[in-house]
Amino acid sequence: MNRLIVIPPSHYCEKARWALRLAQIDFVEEAHPPLFHIPAVKKAGGLNSTPTLVCSEGTFADSSHILAWVQDLPTSQWKPYGEQVELQHEIKEWEKLFGDELGPHTRRLAYYYLFQHPKSISLPALIDRASISKQKWASRLYPIIKFLMKKSMRIDEEGARRSKVKVSRCFERVTEQLNTQKEGGQGYLVGKTMSAADIIFASLAALVILPDEYGALLPKLSDLSASIRQMIEEYRAHPAGQFALRIYQELSA
Repeated sequence: MNRLIVIPPSHYCEKARWALRLAQIDFVEEAHPPLFHIPAVKKAGGLNSTPTLVCSEGTFADSSHILAWVQDLPTSQWKPYGEQVELQHEIKEWEKLFGDELGPHTRRLAYYYLFQHPKSISLPALIDRASISKQKWASRLYPIIKFLMKKSMRIDEEGARRSKVKVSRCFERVTEQLNTQKEGGQGYLVGKTMSAADIIFASLAALVILPDEYGALLPKLSDLSASIRQMIEEYRAHPAGQFALRIYQELSA
């Protein structure tokens, strides 16, 4: 059985999760809290990050590498980059843009606001589906986990401010592309069908729009502070946010 090692709320894990499901590739998830994932990933032959896919062909230690594996797998029922060579380069350009300009910044924004909430709000998502023993240890070590995550991702007020600018610019760029596509009668970022560009944007934007269909536990909007609720509602109302929510609805149909 293909094994996907994840930190469940990670939006990069969500990207891999959707690709495997769309391709109708059977897999099981192995969930770990942040930091606790490192020994499991190292043991599997990965690096320090999730998602890491362990399969008969080897270990793939990055969400983009996982999508490339899905693309090349003969039995895959969905090709992330499509069959048309002329469109594959454009899809990969969007993947790089989202990987550089969206993913790190939605993550920083989400954790910046989440860590301002009580442990009872922020911890459950981090330990979702982990073993009972790891849940207990993560709960005890939560202050250390929080400190190390904030330090490694530069999660502070100034970093959050910069990240919000980056996310908003990315949303505007997606909106411009969608408007161009609509002029040609197409409803996706590239071509006429859903590609990796669409699921990557929806997945990496998910932490600032909180779709109901997300593949792991996230905090409920009603449990969050007024400031983060306002931000999420603004991103949800944005044309790009509406597009991401639509993709989630289509993926879950």
